[in-house]
Amino acid sequence: HTERQRKWRLFVDVERLKELTRLPSHNEATPRQPSESWNGVDESQLCEIGHLWTALKSSHASRVEQTIDMRLQLPAEINHSLLQMFNGVRANIRADISLDRGLEIFNSITTMGMGFEIVAYGFREGENLSIVQQIRQNDRQILSQRRQIPMKLRAVPSLELLPFQPQPGIGKGLSWDLTLLDTSASLSGAAQAKTVTLQVTCADKQEILMNGKQVSAFVASTEDGNARAWYSPDGVVLKQVYNLFGLEIIAVRQDLKKPSQSQNSQHQPSAAH
Repeated sequence: HTERQRKWRLFVDVERLKELTRLPSHNEATPRQPSESWNGVDESQLCEIGHLWTALKSSHASRVEQTIDMRLQLPAEINHSLLQMFNGVRANIRADISLDRGLEIFNSITTMGMGFEIVAYGFREGENLSIVQQIRQNDRQILSQRRQIPMKLRAVPSLELLPFQPQPGIGKGLSWDLTLLDTSASLSGAAQAKTVTLQVTCADKQEILMNGKQVSAFVASTEDGNARAWYSPDGVVLKQVYNLFGLEIIAVRQDLKKPSQSQNSQHQPSAAH
């Protein structure tokens, strides 16, 4: 009963991104506040910038291989120098997960604009995950570090780049933790790979559009509102917002069947996360 694949369309709010990267002019007493964050209803006014695909393949009854592929390409109209590295981002991640040990091995390669490449490799040693990270620019190594992260047996921190996972039993007032493995070391070399835990709460229901049809969705978010998701009543993530590499990314599920088709044929919640 595992979701064998997840496909996401990735978007940015171009106007909001321009506001966030715009330098205040000399005659402004106070900088203008950025516009409201996206409301989750309709992505038709957003700019599509790429995709993220996740696939799970059973190699054994108690073991799965997870592969993740992400592509990002910002539109030409966003030519801010701080965002140059997001031109042509490509991330490939592979992980081995078992029932008795959890996350066992992973490797990831992320290539970005300006010649940057981030490589990470990790393997379980008892109740620790040993991680080696390297950052290169134009084939010149600018950082290499190794560290160990405590990780309980059978723990599976998400490597999927987007934090929200299927949540059976979703309902108003439900709170739970999301644990991610963040290997996107800051390009200054200051940040090391780490696990990040976000506490999210399902606050209410909201009408949103999916495939052009109105559906009712549960809304979940972190306390600061920086990570938000819209869930179907059976716990499937329909849309989510998350800061990835410091960029606010909006993700919309692409591979779900349209609401007019059989509701029962939607994917089952994942047991691997």
